[in-house]
Order: sequence, then C-alpha cells, then structure tokens
Amino acid sequence: MKKFNLLTIAAFVAVNAMMVSCEVIEDIVNPSEKPTIQISFTGYSGTTGKVIMAEDENEVEVTVQFKVPGKIRDISIKKTGGSNLDGYPKNSGFNSDTEHIAKWTVKREKTDGSEEVISYEISVTDKDAEPQTEIATIEITFEQVTPITEKGNDINTWTNIVLGSLEHSGTAGSSFASFDGSVYLVTAARTNSARVDFIYYNQLGAHTLSSPNSTFHTALETGWATKNKTKIQRLTTITAAQFDEIEKDALIVENVANITSEGVAQLAAGNILGFITDGGKRGLIKVNSVNSPANHINITVKVQK
Repeated sequence: MKKFNLLTIAAFVAVNAMMVSCEVIEDIVNPSEKPTIQISFTGYSGTTGKVIMAEDENEVEVTVQFKVPGKIRDISIKKTGGSNLDGYPKNSGFNSDTEHIAKWTVKREKTDGSEEVISYEISVTDKDAEPQTEIATIEITFEQVTPITEKGNDINTWTNIVLGSLEHSGTAGSSFASFDGSVYLVTAARTNSARVDFIYYNQLGAHTLSSPNSTFHTALETGWATKNKTKIQRLTTITAAQFDEIEKDALIVENVANITSEGVAQLAAGNILGFITDGGKRGLIKVNSVNSPANHINITVKVQK
C-alpha cells in the first residue's frame, strides 16, 4: 500500500446557547424556548468530534440539523469570510415546518497539503411567538500529517511464490532462491544448489520449510554440490499486517536475529518466519496459504538486497 499524506479532520462546534427541549401547551409556543442546531460529520455524530480520514481523502461531508419549537422562519449557512452556501439563506422549502437537515461537502482548497481551516457560520430563526435566532460556528481543520519514513535499506519482495512438496510429484518446484525469487524443480535445484536457500516439503501433512542442510529431509536432495545452512524460525514479534507494510529492512534486522533452527514445521496461513541465508542476508516469509492445491504452499518473501 502506497504511503501518502494521512489527512485528519478535526471538527469543533461552538454553540452559543444551551439547547432546550420543545414544550407546547395548548398550541402556544413558550417564547423562552430557542431553536437548536445539531451538527454531525461523516463517521461521527454529536456537537464536537474528530474524524480520522482514510489515506488520500481531502473532503468531509457535514450534516447540520435545525429544529425549532415553533416554525422555521429562515436558515443561513455562510462560509466565514466568504459566500453563502448554495441554496442559502433559505426561507421556504424546508423538510417540515419545524425541522430541516442541510448537507454539504467541505473540500480542501490548498494544493500543497499544508494545514487548512475552513469555517462556516450557521443560524436558524424561529418565526413563532417572539422570533429567536440561534447561531453556531463550525471549524473544519484539514491537518497535514507527515508520513513516517521507514528506515533501513532496500529489500527485494517476492509475492505469491508457489512451492510444491519435494517428496510429491508435481509441476511446482520445491526449492527457492531468495536473492532473485527463483523456484527450482528437482533437476534444476541440483544444478543450482548453491543458490537454494530453503525447501518446502509436506511429509505427513507437516508443511515444512527448511534449509537444504537440514536433517528434516535427509537424502531427499541427492547429488547437491552445496547444501546451504539457512537459519529459519517462526516469529511472533511481527504480525501479517506489519509484514505487508514493510518496504525497508529496519524491521527485518530488528526481529531476525539469534536464529538457530534450520526448519519450521506445521505451517499455516498467516505464519511469519524469519530467516538468515548462508550468505548473511536476513529476510521474512509470510505464509499466504497451505494445501491449496494439496501439497503446495503459497508464500511472500521479503529479504535484504
């Protein structure tokens, strides 16, 4: 997922008078009752709030609900220091005599991504009894959030690598080279044994990844000139979601250390493994799926260049 400015919408509503409930006695409106203005934003409802927008979003929908104890005389929505909202001020065409809902979209106007505050002055007047007006101000802040630059050096990422079990015949190779993402069938693996970092096999449903040097599968790779001593181990310090976000090697270096095992069995979707190649390169493996199809594993690999 590409990183971009993360936009945060902070919404603050200042209402100048206390909201009071409607009380009508024998159809006579109590003149002490004032109109009310209720304001909400996409993803939030209330009079004050903060909305976290998704990446790359630069607008927010505002909903303003006007209620009066009698009948609405007029409604005004004006951008502070600017013009009226389209269709306002309004003195007819309300949803009902006593209630109206206005919606509009506030869009960022600055193009440089810097912080921007856009405010609106809104008011509603009750025409029954003694006309009363309630006024509120909405301030919408588009706040620039500087993305955290991931530290470290460049990595290679090999996605959706499909390996077939070494001890079962099939069209998918079982041996993997992390420096270029190559997958080798049995004969090619023997020829390129110096490049192979780990092997997949599924003896008795164990779904195992291990180094060519491992005793997990003694004698399965016959005739290999080189059997690399890759260290590989299951990790619990990195989640699958964190793995997906990695674009540099800092998190890999931090979590892949002191590994002594040469193989991991009983693999399942979502598992994260750390590995260190015979040449000292560190990497991570995410298991995307196992046994789909049978005796196969689908993995994504991220490794230092």
